[in-house]
Amino acid sequence: MRKHKHLKIIFVVLLLIIMVMIMVSNKPEKVHAEGGDWVSIVALTPNHYDNYTDPVTFTATIRYNLDSADQGIIYLGFNTDEPDYYTVDEEESDHVVVQRGSGTVTLTRTVTPVNWGSAYSYVYQFVNGNIDMVKDFRVYANISEYPHDMPWTPLAIDEAIVTNVPENAQITEIPYIENKEMYTEIVNTTVEKAISEYDSDQYSPELAHLLITLCNTVHDKDSMERTLFNMDYSDHVAEYDMDGIILAYCMARKQLGDGTEIVLIVTRGTEFKVGNTPEVISNLHIGLSGNRHRGFSDAEKELMEDMISFLGTDDFSGKRFVLTGHSRGAAVINLLAADLIDGGVDKADLYAYTFACPDVEKMTDDKAGSDRYDSIFNIGNANDFVSWVPDVIFDPPTRESGSEYWNKYGHSYWYANDWNDENELLPRNPESIILTLERLGKYHSQKYYLDYLCREEALDQYKDRADTIAAIDWAVRIRYEKRRAEAQAIYNEFTQEYRVDSVSVFCPVDISILDKDGNRLAYTVDDIPYIENGGEEYVSLYSEEDRKRFFLTGMDSYTVMINGRSEGTMLFESRTSYDGENFEEQVRGYENVRIEDGKTFLWEINTEESPEDAKLMVVDPKMTGTAIAEVRPDGTETELIPEPEPEPVTEEVAGDAIGEESPERRVITDADEYAGEEEDGEIPSAAAPERGGINIRFIIILAEVLLALIALTVWLIILERKEDQDSNFSS
Repeated sequence: MRKHKHLKIIFVVLLLIIMVMIMVSNKPEKVHAEGGDWVSIVALTPNHYDNYTDPVTFTATIRYNLDSADQGIIYLGFNTDEPDYYTVDEEESDHVVVQRGSGTVTLTRTVTPVNWGSAYSYVYQFVNGNIDMVKDFRVYANISEYPHDMPWTPLAIDEAIVTNVPENAQITEIPYIENKEMYTEIVNTTVEKAISEYDSDQYSPELAHLLITLCNTVHDKDSMERTLFNMDYSDHVAEYDMDGIILAYCMARKQLGDGTEIVLIVTRGTEFKVGNTPEVISNLHIGLSGNRHRGFSDAEKELMEDMISFLGTDDFSGKRFVLTGHSRGAAVINLLAADLIDGGVDKADLYAYTFACPDVEKMTDDKAGSDRYDSIFNIGNANDFVSWVPDVIFDPPTRESGSEYWNKYGHSYWYANDWNDENELLPRNPESIILTLERLGKYHSQKYYLDYLCREEALDQYKDRADTIAAIDWAVRIRYEKRRAEAQAIYNEFTQEYRVDSVSVFCPVDISILDKDGNRLAYTVDDIPYIENGGEEYVSLYSEEDRKRFFLTGMDSYTVMINGRSEGTMLFESRTSYDGENFEEQVRGYENVRIEDGKTFLWEINTEESPEDAKLMVVDPKMTGTAIAEVRPDGTETELIPEPEPEPVTEEVAGDAIGEESPERRVITDADEYAGEEEDGEIPSAAAPERGGINIRFIIILAEVLLALIALTVWLIILERKEDQDSNFSS
């Protein structure tokens, strides 16, 4: 029994995690194919300038691949003469001839930066017909066939912004890709500066800004390597090919003047794509390794081994660790940081910042928040579902001291754009797949975290777990009370002059409002309201979780269709401000109505009957409109006995005048009603109700997801049986 319950829970989480992978893991990545012609500026030294008068000697490190010619030439240029054109000189230092294949070259050029963002520059560009105003000073590299004609078209190009930074400023310039566009984030600190200004158990807004930007950058290998070069971390390794590994990461190290070595590790979140199966399966493997999430634990052990191999030692004395990751990468970093501290690394020498970190281990709150882990900071968005799982799925809403729950090591804090705006705080568990997907697509992305953390807010703008949950509960309550008050105000305003009907339903159901012709004007799906077919003219719709309320104006006839989504009880109330003759409120209510998945109810109002004659009926979902029971106000149901089929109507037909003693009796069929109306031997059929078209694409996608879930569940069952056999053997 225990095993079946465990598998059922796993199955639920599988569905949620697969949706997480689909929604948030398709991070666009600028990856060069193995073949083809391409060129990439991976480093520029210096990567900035401080004035527009002094010449600067720039050195560029450029990676390339040449396939289409035996020889090529790589040029280095800057937009010094025209805003949107690049000049290359025939100086020996700014170009180099290369052979077919791939490699890395270093080119140097001395130029004076130009301020293309000045007012004079804009006027100049406008006069010359440049619609897209260029404001950045840029570096440019191209690879071309060698020799080539003049003029010529390069085989491939790359460019980057060179930033203007005040003299003596300490900054980090970090490029990243979002929606296939390249961006550059300027952070007014460096790793070295941040860890010299803050103790590890003090939250550094500047360091958090820098590290979440690296979490954006790590999704593109070229961008990450360029950033590490610019940060002077020339000794680094980047593991991306996912060949036999279950985590993608970059790790680097730098020796400081005092002999201390900084070790920087940035881990990537999951990417759901072909070839990344081990990483995805690892996320789904939520079985425990000890008390830990097995998938995260396995990845952390692998990362620890790779780090020791990279450093060439398991003696971490004289080293200071700076660790960061987002989502899956955050979970692995959280475990790595805790294990390093438990293994003897002084917390003063470890700075760990995780973003959107799921829970990693079942442990007491006291253990998770122990002082020994004070240098681990977990930052989450209050609306990010991932930062609350698996706890919000498995654990009770309240916690008891000393009991074990899903947790993460260190200090966990959540942010919101505005803690005083109830619309900025949503329930921790969306409770529907559609809402989960919508929230993950927005609130879980690295870019969404960067947009907040770039403000570099102090820690007092964040809330811990208990205060965040309290704020969310407050927001849910206030939001409902406000919407209820707004709805009541609308109702009160119109009931004195116009007919206004309202329908309130509290339960797990979906509702549709249809006009007298059967057109759907408003409906809910998974508690999300929708208006269509001009329904906004007649219907106002409010929905808050299981509470739904419709207001209808100017409609004497309408139908409310209610479809159950799960088991439970329903509270149904209908109000109208007009009883058919006077503006006097009529109220009809039903409570404790039994709901089942797929059970269908109809509530019909029409001009031929008084509203008080309306009845809530249970109908056969397979025969729309066929009532099978009437609901009483106390929720009980009276089954309707179907009327017996009428006897076939017969008529007498006079017999032949000769030889007939009695008239002939024959049955009148439906075909007789259409006598004389036949066409091509066919009898017209009654008009059937229109049905919406089937979304074939949706069915295919759903089938694929279900097949994946079945395969994964079978795999988990086999794995558990194997573990049971192993444990029996060992015992």
